[in-house]
Parts: sequence; structure tokens; C-alpha cells
Amino acid sequence: MKNRFLTKAMWALVLTMLSVSIVLGSTDSFTTAHRKAKPTPVMISRQRELTSRATPRLVLKEEEVRYAVPLDDDLQRYAEALCEDSDIPLGVLYAMMAVESQFTADAVNDEGDTGLLQINNRYASAYGATDLKDPYQNIEVGTAILSGYLEEYPDDLERALMAYNCGPGRARELWTEGITSTQYTAKVRVAMADLILKREVVE
Repeated sequence: MKNRFLTKAMWALVLTMLSVSIVLGSTDSFTTAHRKAKPTPVMISRQRELTSRATPRLVLKEEEVRYAVPLDDDLQRYAEALCEDSDIPLGVLYAMMAVESQFTADAVNDEGDTGLLQINNRYASAYGATDLKDPYQNIEVGTAILSGYLEEYPDDLERALMAYNCGPGRARELWTEGITSTQYTAKVRVAMADLILKREVVE
């Protein structure tokens, strides 16, 4: 999955998506429980290793950037390291946090979805998490889920986001009905655009 071409292709797709007019009134009548058909356990113990090492920031147009997000420096370095390992554009992950929880680590909705990336507690153990309110564990589980969908739907961020938001089964039903975007994916695109406008180039 260490594929630099995938990262570049994903960012090209992101920038293309941002140029499309966004319709916030699209169909979104499904639940937001996050599911993956065959989850792979995640080693939460990698937290210390990832936060302590020097981690390259995501490169966008050959510039190093830092996004204006309400996360402390250690947590941002951790997110950067996981995105680097998983070939996930960092801006996509932060946009999802903005939409899912407004960067609130202890957020819990009525369906039991928890934390920054609103992971359902029923699936925590499958990914090795013991506390989804711990932002480090939450981000590791969320990136594991998202990277699986990006691998399953290469070069199609919209499908990956739909699968993350409503589960792959419901997402496939929507695709067969001709629905290829939702309120959720539109909100993520808006958040991505906002983050890109406010990004800081690191000298």
C-alpha cells in the first residue's frame, strides 16, 4: 500500500472534486455507523513509535503544509505519520474529523459512534482499540478503516467516503440506484476546501 502514485492520484481526484459544484440537498437517509466487512486488527501500541519519530508532512504541489486544526502538535504528528503510512491525504482525514465531530475527542452520538472520527464501539475490539475517546486510538482505527476503502476503491475518494459513512453494503445499494454522492461527501468536500484555503506553507 506504500504507493506514491496512489497518493498523487488521490490528490488529483481531491482537487477535481473541489471544482465541482456542491449540492448539499442530496439523498442522505442512511445511518452513520462505520463498518468494514473484514476488519484487520490494529496495533495501538505503535502510538509511541509513530509520535516519537521524525515524520514527513504531506507534500502538496511540492510544498510542505500544515493545516489549521485544533489538535495539539503531538496528535498532528501522529495523524501525519498514519496518513503517510496509509497513503491517505492528510487534508481528507482532517476534513472528516471536522464533519464527524468538529474535532471533539469525546464526542458520542445516539448510535454509539465515538470520538474524532466517530467510530462505532462495537467494532473497536476488531481493530485493537480499548478506548475510542482516546484520540490516538480513534485516529488509528479511523485511518485503518478509510485506508481499506481507499484500497478497495482506488482513485475514487467519493466511494471510499460513502463506504466509510454508511457502510459498504448500503453504499453499494446507493450506487446501484445511481446515487454517487451524499450530504456527507459534500460536507467533507466543503471542509477540505476550507482547510486548503487556510493551510500554512512551512518554510
